[in-house]
Amino acid sequence: MCKLWVIAIRRVADKTGKLWRPSRNSLVCPSHFRADDYKTTNVRVFPTAGKKMRLKDGAVPSKFCWTEKSANVDRQLRAER
Repeated sequence: MCKLWVIAIRRVADKTGKLWRPSRNSLVCPSHFRADDYKTTNVRVFPTAGKKMRLKDGAVPSKFCWTEKSANVDRQLRAER
């Protein structure tokens, strides 16, 4: 899965042109995932906490400026603003 994420993100780590390698603390913005990449889970620690969104197994970030689908969404969001 890590390899799929690295390829999907297309981030270059440094001037050598090598691909970025995530660390344990690396994060990917939720806006790079589709709504159907998430599952809802109940949080039982606090009764008022409600539900928490978690990525489904096998979810890969797919919404980037170079993907046609996300570019259309970005245009729509800008038009609404």
